[in-house]
Amino acid sequence: MNRKIIFILITFFIVSCGKKPAFEVVRIGQLEDLIKKGDMKTHAKLQDFDTVKHLYAIGSVTDLKGYIQIIDGKSYTSSVINGAMAIDSTYNIDATLLLYSEVNEWKEVTIPNDVTTMKQLQQFIGTQADKYKIPKSCASPFLLKGIAADAKWRVVDWDKNDKKITYKKTIQSGISGELNNEEITAIGFYSKETYEVLSHKDNTIHMHFVNHKHTIAGHIDDLTLDGRMKLYLPKKIGE
Repeated sequence: MNRKIIFILITFFIVSCGKKPAFEVVRIGQLEDLIKKGDMKTHAKLQDFDTVKHLYAIGSVTDLKGYIQIIDGKSYTSSVINGAMAIDSTYNIDATLLLYSEVNEWKEVTIPNDVTTMKQLQQFIGTQADKYKIPKSCASPFLLKGIAADAKWRVVDWDKNDKKITYKKTIQSGISGELNNEEITAIGFYSKETYEVLSHKDNTIHMHFVNHKHTIAGHIDDLTLDGRMKLYLPKKIGE
């Protein structure tokens, strides 16, 4: 994907939000097309973004062969090789789905102690979006940093011989695991319109993560908090 196309995508996103937001979030690809039409082909190349200094992104590797997570310009693409996780820190990755933003500075937000579940976290982030008047049709990025009491994760590894894609089968494909009391950094996106964040059904947030040692990364299915994590919003929102 060349830079002219990227510019067009950014322009389309701004128009679709009705007005220019405080920051841009760009979505490439459609989850619905992937599930209903089996569209797993390449729609974006990470090499087109390798000069963006403060890039934050999540996505799915072409053919559903792993997950993309980019945090402050550093890539941690996770895939499954011989049944084990592998982390690729290069930009030599092609993506079927990609959601990204460029954020230069973040503002720390304290998460209330009574927010302990992923559902409660969704609701809290939603109140922050309402507080800063983020349009309903727009997506907004956020970070989580700190110790996760519990985090259930997975990395997709689709069988290319299987031509019938369902959401349930994508969840079951690949490897999964659970972290307890481990330091992580998660990059996420929130929107009341779930298609904007490549999320399924009632999930208004979509999060990927990498652990402190950079040995485990992927999609977060569930998260338990106990007061040891901080939320970060783009400073243009919370300043």
